[in-house]
Amino acid sequence: MENAGQVFEAELEILRTEAESAAQFLYAYLAIHEIAAQHSEIAKLLNIAPLFWNTTLGALQTSAFIAVGRVFDDDKESHGVARLLCIATENPQIFNHASLAARKQGNNPTKPDWLDKYMLTAYEPIPADFEALQHEVDKQKASYKANYKPIRNKIFAHKDIKGSANVQEMFAQTNIVEFQTLTLFPQSIYSALWNLYHNGSKPDLQEHPLAVADMVREPIPAGRQVPVHVKIARQAADFLLALAKEDKNQQ
Repeated sequence: MENAGQVFEAELEILRTEAESAAQFLYAYLAIHEIAAQHSEIAKLLNIAPLFWNTTLGALQTSAFIAVGRVFDDDKESHGVARLLCIATENPQIFNHASLAARKQGNNPTKPDWLDKYMLTAYEPIPADFEALQHEVDKQKASYKANYKPIRNKIFAHKDIKGSANVQEMFAQTNIVEFQTLTLFPQSIYSALWNLYHNGSKPDLQEHPLAVADMVREPIPAGRQVPVHVKIARQAADFLLALAKEDKNQQ
């Protein structure tokens, strides 16, 4: 039987993949729109095969909504942030100093010389830490339920019988910055819990850059590690710029 730590680690990894998938789908979609808006030659190039690119953009948009929906699913028996926080809250012992020290020692038969000093500054969470995380999750979930879950359920997961007028009404309630924030939030939860579990760091919800216009305009410096949504936006821009350059050279 798996112990609580193993269950938590598995669920944490699932959240990472789901969070990154949602971010990749959304920021690939946004980057294609943005790079076409910034460069008329790319817009012209995309219009050579409009059906293909509209199909691609539609698939990315649908996938983003579906992936975000999975992350914020209320069912604690399904994979998502609710289940992950439930496991963490119900098993505080996996975050205590003894458990962290054991993880840091790993398979070493003897304790590393640095471990005692490291543990002096390691953070051991209290219930209020998980309550604070849950509070932030609840805020984002409320936003999802109010404005985006209806779109996911009635447009992308099912076809609503009320037609296009209802679709326009639902999209009118959305806000792109709000949806970007909502989509990137699970990565913040993942990082906070990963660092708590593996490094003994006090949970801290870091903000992520939102501005896709900057991402497609500025190359990523060599060797710099960036979040996956920044990477996918830049790769989409690099690909389309290279494609437009090649097309121009062939003319």
